[in-house]
Amino acid sequence: TVNHCADWMIHSSPIPWIGETQSYRYLGVEVSPKRGILPSDPLKEILPLLRKISKAPLKPTQKVKMLITYGIPRVVYGADMSLVGTAVLRKVDREIRNAVKAWLHLSPSTADGLFYSSRVDGGLGLPRLEKQIAISQVKRWCRTIQAKDAKCKVLAPALLPKVEIAKRWKVATGVEAEGSLQASLATTDPAVIGKRWRVSEFERWCGLRCQGRGLATFARDPISNHWLGVPWGLHESDYILALQLRSSTVRTLTTLSRGRRMNTTCRACGRGWEGIIHVVSQCRAFKKNRMANHNNICRLLSIIGRALGWEVTREKRITCPLWGTAVPDLILTKNGRGLVVDVAVCYEAKPGTLRRRAEFKVNKYDKFSRPICNTLGLSGVKTFGFVMGARGKWHAGNAEVLNEMGLPRSRKKALAKLFTVRAIRGTTGILKVFKKLSRSAQSRPP
Repeated sequence: TVNHCADWMIHSSPIPWIGETQSYRYLGVEVSPKRGILPSDPLKEILPLLRKISKAPLKPTQKVKMLITYGIPRVVYGADMSLVGTAVLRKVDREIRNAVKAWLHLSPSTADGLFYSSRVDGGLGLPRLEKQIAISQVKRWCRTIQAKDAKCKVLAPALLPKVEIAKRWKVATGVEAEGSLQASLATTDPAVIGKRWRVSEFERWCGLRCQGRGLATFARDPISNHWLGVPWGLHESDYILALQLRSSTVRTLTTLSRGRRMNTTCRACGRGWEGIIHVVSQCRAFKKNRMANHNNICRLLSIIGRALGWEVTREKRITCPLWGTAVPDLILTKNGRGLVVDVAVCYEAKPGTLRRRAEFKVNKYDKFSRPICNTLGLSGVKTFGFVMGARGKWHAGNAEVLNEMGLPRSRKKALAKLFTVRAIRGTTGILKVFKKLSRSAQSRPP
């Protein structure tokens, strides 16, 4: 009989014998002769992985990379094939978020947008199983229903798990299927299903009153957001502070007092409310730190200018009887031409903040063009504002300065990323000093 014979072989490998109540693990899922593919338990699988990664002697960014590269993929296939419910996947996502928050020292209230927005928009690009598995399942059934093979087309409707896929359709697309589910699967292009889910996460993040402030300026900006994937040039402490800065969760009194009534006067200077913008851009206690950040940007521009053959003059006083005195940060001269560049580092509170600041710089120094030409013996000058965001935003107008300096196209992107990292490190340096002052203020007796 079938059950009483020699083992069946495939290329000299025996096919295992199992009873009708048993199961066999094949391609990452448990298969039963009677019930087919058995539901997996991704929560039970992911928790030991998270504990092992947490205990590993790795840097926080390395733990996140290991989770994305090796940890999460181990549970995805089984959860996908066995049609694990959305509620279970939501719990798995919550455990993953909590682990990442612990590794990166982020506040428990950090918005989901930081984790699930794409890196080009300023997020960490973590997988969201609740969304991505549903998208994968709906896409697969779309391709099955639309298959060119005649036999597959006939069998697919009979095998379609309508109740489960109907639920996944709503998760994947955000809307109920119009008409019958089978008709929707037959007429929808699989390539468009779930295409915008990360964009939706980013838009939801931008819509938050506190944590979404100024985030729209980072949309679709691979230069300003490059450090999120590869933190080149940033220490782990700088990277963690930069994430807190990007998500507006730095532990200031304004952040800690959300939903409560408490004194928010700045502990560093005693004036103004202690918020991120005040600490980074206005607090008198950190004026020297802001000047150092500004001077680092000027110094880097000077080095680039000299390497390209420009003569660089720093902070030269230019006097005009009509307009008074001006002290631009840099005047670059070469072959009778001049470039006047004034640097600013601003907090990106709104999408137009950096553009308006650059325009202000141009309007301020453009009227000194003739006195500059007369003083330095130039035939003409061009005036620019070189503006960087305190959270790492690269102003598109800065590329025009590099073009006028004659920087090769092949080096522009790399230098733009370098300026971004320099600006972030300057801001995180201010936050480190602020944290020390805050701790000392708390330790002093009332």
